[in-house]
Amino acid sequence: MTIHSSQTTQRLSLLGAILAGGRSSRMGSSKAMLPMPTGTTLLEHVAACLNPYCRSIVVSVAPSQQLTTSLPTVPDTDASQGPASGIASVLQLANQQGFAAAMIVSVDLPALTAIDLAPLIAAWEADPDRITATTADGKFPEPLVAIYPATYLEQLTAVACGADRSIMRWLRRTPHQTITIRREAIQDVDTPEQWNAYHDREVRKNARPSDR
Repeated sequence: MTIHSSQTTQRLSLLGAILAGGRSSRMGSSKAMLPMPTGTTLLEHVAACLNPYCRSIVVSVAPSQQLTTSLPTVPDTDASQGPASGIASVLQLANQQGFAAAMIVSVDLPALTAIDLAPLIAAWEADPDRITATTADGKFPEPLVAIYPATYLEQLTAVACGADRSIMRWLRRTPHQTITIRREAIQDVDTPEQWNAYHDREVRKNARPSDR
C-alpha cells in the first residue's frame, strides 16, 4: 500500500488515521462526505487537522465501503465489531510500515481543529510508550481522539475479537494518560438534526453583518 505523506517535516513517525467505517445509520448517509460550510467535506476537514502532525494519513473504512477520496483506505477486518476493529487494522498497518504510533480520529468531528490536537501530540511525545487520549471533563477518556502506540496491536485485536468489544471500557482499565481539550472539539454529530444545527450555526457565525 502506498500512503500519502504530509509535506511538512515531522519529528516522529506518527500515522494519522480517520475512522470512517461506521454505518451512519442515524445520519442516513456517509458522514465522511458531508459538506462543511467551508466547501470541503467532513473527511477533508479532519484530514487537514491531522496533516500538520502526521507523516501519513489513511482512512479506516468498512470492507465494502466506497469513499470519494485521494487518501488510501484501510478496511476493517469486521465493521460489525465496532471501532476496536478499525483501530486494530490501523495498528497492523502502522507495524508493517514502521510507524511508532497511530493518531486515531473519528470522522464526525466538525468543530475539531489542528490547534486542538497540539497538546495531545506534545503529551505523547513526552511519553511515547503510553496511550494518550483526549478528554473534555478530565474524567472520561475519548478513545476516538487518541494516540495508540503500535505495540498495542495485539491487545486491540483481542478486544475486537472478544465478547466485550467496547473500546471505552477497555481503555478505562488500561494504563493511559489524558489531555483535556475543548468539549466542542470532540463533540460528534450523529443525526441530520445535529449536523444541520452545527452547519447553520457556523454559517451565521461567519456571515457578514450585512448578511445577518
